[in-house]
Amino acid sequence: MDITKIDPKNISLPEALQEIADHIGIKNTLKIINLFPGCTIYIPTKASIMKNHIYNKIWEEFNGLNHRSLAIKYNISERCAREKLRDRNKENREKLRDRNKEKKDRFKTNRNTNIKKFELF
Repeated sequence: MDITKIDPKNISLPEALQEIADHIGIKNTLKIINLFPGCTIYIPTKASIMKNHIYNKIWEEFNGLNHRSLAIKYNISERCAREKLRDRNKENREKLRDRNKEKKDRFKTNRNTNIKKFELF
């Protein structure tokens, strides 16, 4: 049975769901219940959602010397800013190394297939 078709006045919700219903409405809450019956849903904090956005902004604005000012601007520790920049730099180097290895492998393959074999008498 589709729970969204039940009269909302006849439904008793647990406290956590009632709080959600108070914010997004009973019909939307019932839609969530209908979509994910019996599931435990994790709702991340706003900070954890914003974290990647902030790290991307730091990477874009980094000029090689402004660790401290970026840390202050984005309300994180200077150490955290340095670690995230170091991690991103490491990821980029690994991607570049992998790409160069693929190019070398392709070149070797093409070179080997293009070598003409000479037969001796």
